[in-house]
Amino acid sequence: MSNNFGGTFGGPVRIPKLYNGSSKTFFQFTWESLRYPRQSTIQNTLPTERLRAGDFTAETGVTVRDPATGLPFPGNTIPASRINPVARAVIPFYPKINVGDGARRSVNNFVDNRVANIESNQFDLRIDQNFGAKHSIFGRYTWKKNPTLSPNNLNLPSDTNNNDHQQLVANHTWTIPPNLLNEIRGGISYAESRTEFPFDGRAFTNGLNLKDIQRDIFFNGLPNFGIDQYTGFSKGRPGFSISRNIQFIDNLTWIRGKHTFKFGGDIRNLQAKSALGFTTGNNYGDFSFTGAFSGNSWGDFLLGAPASSQVAVLSSDNDGRATHYKFYAQDSWRITNRLTMEYGVRWEFHPGYYDAGFNIANFDRTVPRTGRVITMSDPKARTLVAPGAITSFNGCPGAPINGIACTPIVTAAEAGLPEGLRKNYYTQFLPRFGLRLPLGQQDHGPRQRRALQHDHVGQRVLLADGYRAKRRAFLQQRGHRRPAHLHVAGYAHAGQRHPRRLRRQL
Repeated sequence: MSNNFGGTFGGPVRIPKLYNGSSKTFFQFTWESLRYPRQSTIQNTLPTERLRAGDFTAETGVTVRDPATGLPFPGNTIPASRINPVARAVIPFYPKINVGDGARRSVNNFVDNRVANIESNQFDLRIDQNFGAKHSIFGRYTWKKNPTLSPNNLNLPSDTNNNDHQQLVANHTWTIPPNLLNEIRGGISYAESRTEFPFDGRAFTNGLNLKDIQRDIFFNGLPNFGIDQYTGFSKGRPGFSISRNIQFIDNLTWIRGKHTFKFGGDIRNLQAKSALGFTTGNNYGDFSFTGAFSGNSWGDFLLGAPASSQVAVLSSDNDGRATHYKFYAQDSWRITNRLTMEYGVRWEFHPGYYDAGFNIANFDRTVPRTGRVITMSDPKARTLVAPGAITSFNGCPGAPINGIACTPIVTAAEAGLPEGLRKNYYTQFLPRFGLRLPLGQQDHGPRQRRALQHDHVGQRVLLADGYRAKRRAFLQQRGHRRPAHLHVAGYAHAGQRHPRRLRRQL
């Protein structure tokens, strides 16, 4: 059951003995709130108490083996001294089984209803002011925020998803002479959607001392430990998106004889930001436990022996920016009392978005055979291209492949393009023409209108998985008796010494 409540209040502004705005100053205030209590059910597959301690004796058909020898562990139990310290730090986040007897592994053996409330608060405030017959202004501020709780798996705290919307508008109307009216309006619109994870994942991960994992990651998160047949320990990056639009509009109306002329312009400064991500763990790492070494996925996790691991190093987020322009002129000509003709033209200019974090590139197919990749002109943009991406398209200075030369990588300046990495079109003129001829007193007559319309659907630039992220992945070969472990000495990441046949870099 939801509860919705609010109110409105308005009228002229009057302050006794100080100000009387009965005929010129007015305000309107509106408030609305929502409370929607609810719960969300989570289902997890957890290890039993015995499994948490490394005891597999109750598991039917499971023999856990020592990867160092290939022989079964005595008593089908992993010794406490062999349980990896990373696993010890993660196990407390696994709650106790509450479905079934918990004697042996079963699916969905933990069920919990957790709070997932939705709230919303919003208000509008508008003030109007008349300055005589010629000038009037108004201002309006709108605010809305609606937080929502979103439960996570295991004993990880719930996310809070915040949606924040704000608008500020100001308008001035000026009657210059009675037949000439100008209206200018300016405003800013801001919308932010952000997920907050109330746990210091960076500090926790630093405490694990995982090899090749940054200690100064610029966003919150956790490593992704995927464990076959069990609910893994993970937390995808808490995302966000921000949209900001600063807009100025001016419209001038001039009535002269049988003509009504209108002229105007619309300028918008746009910004769109969002969280960048390529894998579940991203900078925190992704690690998969499949049972490749001990014969059981939970056994591999306790021993700290992932079958594969990867890390995608992000250094900035998407931050697209652009300024768009629109101007028009039109005339409504009342040729006779029954026939009206409307005509005009509109010019629009939509330059491409550039990215303040250099997270865009484009591909130019006009270069024969090889094409070319275009990056932004700032020298930093070139350094952020992932080496794996350069290899994937044989970027220069790579050697020719099958007689085809390497693909050049050039800057926007070298390609003769703006920083939005696509051509700008300055001839976007959109004419319009219309006729209206009423047939009777009800004004139900034929109307003919023709116009060109430009739909701006954004731009297509290369923002590909692998172009921007420095991503490394490793696969441990099954059958080798000494896997790379999760201990402080390292994951199976670059720089760790293991036999060459032990792992294969992807």
